[in-house]
This record gives sequence, structure tokens and C-alpha cells, in this order.
Amino acid sequence: MPTCSPIYDPAEAFTGRATGAAVTGCRVLAVAATKVDGGNVPVKHCGAADKPIGVSAADAAQNDVVAVYPPGIVLPVLVGGTGANAGANAEVMATGVVQDQASGTKVGVFLTTTAAAGFALVQLQF
Repeated sequence: MPTCSPIYDPAEAFTGRATGAAVTGCRVLAVAATKVDGGNVPVKHCGAADKPIGVSAADAAQNDVVAVYPPGIVLPVLVGGTGANAGANAEVMATGVVQDQASGTKVGVFLTTTAAAGFALVQLQF
């Protein structure tokens, strides 16, 4: 039986620039402003009503560059609210943290169970 190996990995990181405020690593990000030609994508923590674009690879001070991991990858993401249950859909909350989906925007599926303030593995899907 052949091994299934991807020919192209769509989950390659791109660079964003923390815009308007610092960003914290392992949180969901959204576009913060219009991209300027030749510049990095302006990013901010994703809120419940924002469209997610990826997860921050590390902390970045305002105006600093940060790697952004897009959908299709499994990453640890900071959990808030009601926590995370393995197999449940993950939704984004204020400041880019996630919890079990109640009525918000789905950002992926939890692969691990974690209480609020911990990090759960999430397969990003948005």
C-alpha cells in the first residue's frame, strides 16, 4: 500500500505585523487594516465577530513582525471561557482565545481536552 504524502503543504506560515496593539503567541488572528504594497499583513487578535486568518507563532510587540500559521495545521491555542473538549468544534472568543463552540465562529476542531487558561491542540479549519 502506498504512503500518503502531501505534494504541497497549504499550511505554510506567512508574516504579519502586529497593528494597533501587541499580539500574543498561540492566539487566533484577524486582519487589522488594509495591507500596504510591499508590507506585511496587518494583524490583530481575532474577536468573536472577526474573520480568522491564522494563529500567531509568538508574542509580537506593536509594529513587530510575527509568523502567522493559516488553516490546515494543528497548533496549541490558548483556551478561555468554558474550556475545550477533544472532538468538539472550537470557536474564537475575544482576544483570540478559543472554547467549545456555542454560537460563534468555528475555527477548528479540538484534538485535546483542556480547561480554561490552558493550551489545547486545534486542527485549524476556517
